[in-house]
Amino acid sequence: MYIYILLGLSNISKIVGFTWMGLGIVYLVVRCRISEDFNKNISNITFKKAS
Repeated sequence: MYIYILLGLSNISKIVGFTWMGLGIVYLVVRCRISEDFNKNISNITFKKAS
């Protein structure tokens, strides 16, 4: 009985860990995309002001 509970807990923790890993990767990718767009917008605005 206890062995099954422990196995279940370890499986749950694995699933949770993979889920958090996936979310972290998605978060980083999205953040990089947003910061790239932000930098492009900033450079476009400053370029327009300069010209």
